[in-house]
Amino acid sequence: MKCSAIGKQTGHEKIIWYTSYMLATFFKPIIENLPQPVVERISQMQSNDMITLELQSQIRICALKLDDNVCVVCCDTDLSAEQMNVLHQNIFVRQIPLAQIYANFESYCTTAKVKNSEIESIKKNIEEVRKAAGMAVDKAIDRQGQLEEIQKTTQLLHMETRQFRQKAEELNRCWPEWMSYCNLL
Repeated sequence: MKCSAIGKQTGHEKIIWYTSYMLATFFKPIIENLPQPVVERISQMQSNDMITLELQSQIRICALKLDDNVCVVCCDTDLSAEQMNVLHQNIFVRQIPLAQIYANFESYCTTAKVKNSEIESIKKNIEEVRKAAGMAVDKAIDRQGQLEEIQKTTQLLHMETRQFRQKAEELNRCWPEWMSYCNLL
């Protein structure tokens, strides 16, 4: 897909065209002196109309009118309605200069597709994060149960240790008495 010239028209003004300096000598006479039927067809467009006209062999004029704004492209292939909508949005909504669009024409025609694939990629990443977070929560719940068991065991061990200490202290208090018995034997 090769763009030779790109233009825009607001209301009933004349179409403002942009083309490269190298192609200007060839296309400038063509786009500035469009055949009258082409000019009439573009001026008669209603909102939401899209037309594709063959100007010469391998040169097509694609135009889309939304509200009072017309986006016009002179290129070597027919552009789809989706591509023209993306171009129209880039020119009139985002107000990207025609020179910038011309320099990267294909990317400004296919931005919607790129964005859709980026959105799908982001959705996939979000789903992966959700799954990972869900597994992390499940593991945390399992660990909480294990920690509760460890805490109960620790409390039981602490109580048994305290009982052992008390009995050991009692035995140690009795020990001197036992020693006297041991000396007699």
